[in-house]
Amino acid sequence: MKEAIRNIVIPVFIGIILFGVEILIFLKFHSIKTVFVYSIVYIIAAYCIVKLYRRYDVCGWFQIGSCGSLLCITFILFLLPKTPLRYIAIYVLLMNWLAITSVCIILKFLVREDRYSDFKRFFRLSSIIFGLVYVIILFYALFFKTVNIRAGMNGVNLVPFSTIMPYIKKAITNLNGPAIMNILANIFLFIPLGFYVEVMLKKRKMIIKIMIILLIPIIVELIQFVWSLGICDVDDVILNAIGGLLGILVFKVVEKLYCIVKKDDSARLFLI
Repeated sequence: MKEAIRNIVIPVFIGIILFGVEILIFLKFHSIKTVFVYSIVYIIAAYCIVKLYRRYDVCGWFQIGSCGSLLCITFILFLLPKTPLRYIAIYVLLMNWLAITSVCIILKFLVREDRYSDFKRFFRLSSIIFGLVYVIILFYALFFKTVNIRAGMNGVNLVPFSTIMPYIKKAITNLNGPAIMNILANIFLFIPLGFYVEVMLKKRKMIIKIMIILLIPIIVELIQFVWSLGICDVDDVILNAIGGLLGILVFKVVEKLYCIVKKDDSARLFLI
């Protein structure tokens, strides 16, 4: 019981307290810049917690306390009428999650294996938080955004690159912000999917992973078409698939770097 209080309850409580202070600071100054400042606070706190407990998983509970509290508020904001606070909440949530996660990953890279324990458990806890955030972002971006159906499309585009190329031309010739953001958003939105597909199915053949990465965007586009939630666009599938493949590449690059740093070809960083 004492061990559970020390290793779980106290870190969660610290995370909730820090989150509360962060909210008060944000409400006082009404500036998104405070998020960057407070990210440094989370980095220092995460480092101190790992050093004090000599375990990574405790930092995971700290992350659940801080990010979990904000996740609850974010979910409520998405149920309310449209407000800019929902986007700020998502942004703050990702920044806080990234600050804490980056500390543990960097320490795992640089510190001897036997110095701190339970990174695998930390990665599980951190992945749960990120997974919930990712689902909220994905569902909102794919199913609840306002979309204007382009003339002549009737909500369907089955011609590859017919929408991507005009966006690319606009991005290159006019440095068109919306065009660039549309391309990048469709790619970056699915990078985490590819990353976790590789984490979960590392031992499976690459063709199976590629099929999953292709199948999920196709299902999403069909749902958008059937329920008239947006344009059923083959180009979105292409961009989403590129994002998923980039996610797999990110996993492989980081794992390879970890093996090089540890001088062990069998070393593994991301395990569920």
